[in-house]
Amino acid sequence: MSRQDFEKWEGRYAERSVSDPEEVEPFLGEIEAELPSVGRGLDLAGGVGRNAIYFARRGLQVTLVDVSPRGLDLASATAERVGVEIDTCALDLEVDALPEGPFDLVVCTWFLLTPEMWRAIASALAPSGRVVYVQPTTRHLERHAHPPARFLVEFEHLASTLGSAGLEPLRLEQGWDSNGAHTARVLARKASRKG
Repeated sequence: MSRQDFEKWEGRYAERSVSDPEEVEPFLGEIEAELPSVGRGLDLAGGVGRNAIYFARRGLQVTLVDVSPRGLDLASATAERVGVEIDTCALDLEVDALPEGPFDLVVCTWFLLTPEMWRAIASALAPSGRVVYVQPTTRHLERHAHPPARFLVEFEHLASTLGSAGLEPLRLEQGWDSNGAHTARVLARKASRKG
């Protein structure tokens, strides 16, 4: 991540004193029954921990990864306030390795994953684990100016990207969500080995 992007996130989180643990990605509520409630979870680029706290409340042992130490501090304070534990890890997903797996659940929302990152996620996933991904698509720009196009996913390429990483989509959809964002929404697992 560029120094400019790092400073942007640090500055944005410096303006906040609390995180709202009830503000969870809408897709997670839709697929709640399909997700594990025990085991290890990994929340990538999770910022102030809204999704990590949600999964910790469900019973998972969650590690929250983000580039911003300030965001992670806010997440830890919020988790303590609501009575759950999360582990935090400051790292840059563009250059650093993921924490050691296996994980029963890996979640990444509003962060553009590269093919290399998808492969790393598949490697860190437990055999019966699940991956949840939510990212604005290029259609998001029809109604919103941000994030810029370089941070948006092209939905048409997601299926092949998942397949190349060794992941099988259980749900692969796009559309306008309840927050007015046009997102790609993925629920996937490790592809079964044939032969």
